[in-house]
Amino acid sequence: LLMNDKEHLKKTIVMLQEHQLAATPNNYAVVFCYISEANEALAEVINGRLKENIDYHLSNDDCEDLYARFLVAPEYREIDSQYSELIRMIGESSQDLQRGSQVTGEYHRVLEQGVCDLTESGDSGQSQEVLAKLIDETKVMQEHTLALQEKLAAMDKEVSALRNRMQEMTAEVERDPLTSLANRRAFNRRLNDACQAADESGEPLSLIMADIDFFKRFNDTYGHAIGDNVLCHVSKKLATIAPDEDLVARYGGEEFIIILPNMRIVDAAMIAEKFRRAIAASVLRQANSQKVLGHISLSCGVAAYRLGENHDDLIARADAALYCAKEGGRNCVKIEKALMASHSSQDDDELPHRSIQIQ
Repeated sequence: LLMNDKEHLKKTIVMLQEHQLAATPNNYAVVFCYISEANEALAEVINGRLKENIDYHLSNDDCEDLYARFLVAPEYREIDSQYSELIRMIGESSQDLQRGSQVTGEYHRVLEQGVCDLTESGDSGQSQEVLAKLIDETKVMQEHTLALQEKLAAMDKEVSALRNRMQEMTAEVERDPLTSLANRRAFNRRLNDACQAADESGEPLSLIMADIDFFKRFNDTYGHAIGDNVLCHVSKKLATIAPDEDLVARYGGEEFIIILPNMRIVDAAMIAEKFRRAIAASVLRQANSQKVLGHISLSCGVAAYRLGENHDDLIARADAALYCAKEGGRNCVKIEKALMASHSSQDDDELPHRSIQIQ
């Protein structure tokens, strides 16, 4: 039997302590993935080192190397590098503030001693010496404070620029470069969040999968450049019609997927029908000659989330409904088969268009 997450967590903490590793996110990720066998390549490397030397202990540097090699996707490596730089800057700021606190404490001690000396001294000459010393210490303190303020201001500027760059890079990584829609990685993350939210609230959640009909034939006829323009055109239409354009993603090739939180499947089918009609009404022309290239159409499959299920099952049902739409003649919308009984008593007028066929 596989260990559950609590057992993995316990063993991870024990291993961190045994290997005297710092409790950093990267170290935790490496050890947790090793304990849970979530990354076979990483586990193989660590097991190989343990086999060669039974007394082998992971170091913090080892963990950083393993994290970079096995746990950071290539497209995220620059972001991770920037994140490490951000942590370094924060660490430096903390050290500077700590040193500043020490200097301030020393200055206060000198002031207190100076006050005592002035109170006890009855000699004007000695008092002048004490005052001169206090003035010198105050100047040093002023210079130190000014230097610290300038350094912290500069670092704050760097941190702000770095944070903005990280946000930009994250957005780039999660966007499809051709259509600017969310890519599959971003879709998976957002769908997972949407499923969790639905589980917590009990609200409905629907999913639409859409595919451009005969796109390969169109691509082969007119070329990939025009094909790319068609993909961009369809993407723009979907993003414009969807209630939230950030939940429209390019799933791959000419296939798109749309997350619809808080929406019943019949309402989602109406949105899918809007997609279908908008694409069917499009007339494609060459930019230069205005020559009509023809029409394209869209097939859609719609599915509803079942509370607590794996979101892969939701995707599979939407994909199956899309397949039925393709098999049923294309240029139509079909709802997942499992909901046929719940909608069979409805009048046709309750469904958004006759092209929606319940399968």
